[in-house]
Amino acid sequence: MRQRKIFLDHTTKVINCLGFNYDPSPFSNITNFHSKTYRRSDKYPEMGWDFQSSTVKNLYYAGTITHGLDKRVSSGGFIHGFRYTARSLAWILAARNHRMRWPSEKVPVNGVVSYMMKRMNEMNGPYQMFYVLVDVYVRYGDMVEVFKDIPHGILYRFHEFLVEPRDKPRDMIVVRLEYGAGYSKIGGDPFRRDRVELDPFSSHV
Repeated sequence: MRQRKIFLDHTTKVINCLGFNYDPSPFSNITNFHSKTYRRSDKYPEMGWDFQSSTVKNLYYAGTITHGLDKRVSSGGFIHGFRYTARSLAWILAARNHRMRWPSEKVPVNGVVSYMMKRMNEMNGPYQMFYVLVDVYVRYGDMVEVFKDIPHGILYRFHEFLVEPRDKPRDMIVVRLEYGAGYSKIGGDPFRRDRVELDPFSSHV
């Protein structure tokens, strides 16, 4: 009680920041606009993995409002996460509207393992947006082209971002970072001995 009194004596205003609710009013002038939210939360409008509204074509979302796609899964509700999904949205729109190929790097086939291991230790987008953003390695002859930070939910449309025919054969590797099952749980001990795999023969990339 004494601490509470000291706090109140030196405080003029107390602000409760309890989150937000989705406000569709800015879109009220769109013909036949229908705001649909996820059943698990009214905070986020429903959208696809290309961040396009599920009810209004060519209406795209960016920022914390896209967290409905990965709530309680990844970091899309926060700046350290959605700065990468916002960049992916820019590349999606560049490919879709201007036929600009997704940015990439080319690596010789005989150097791809070293590149992949280095990338996995330094990657920012897939690290902050685990489960959500992936790297895709595509082989073209003796070279491998690396496409970074692609939302995993649109891999079935990957050809669109390569600006290539859908039926073109491709040899691909997809790299996604994930936490193991049971890594985080309510009331769990994050420092328990079995939190990580210590046997190199049982661990996996």
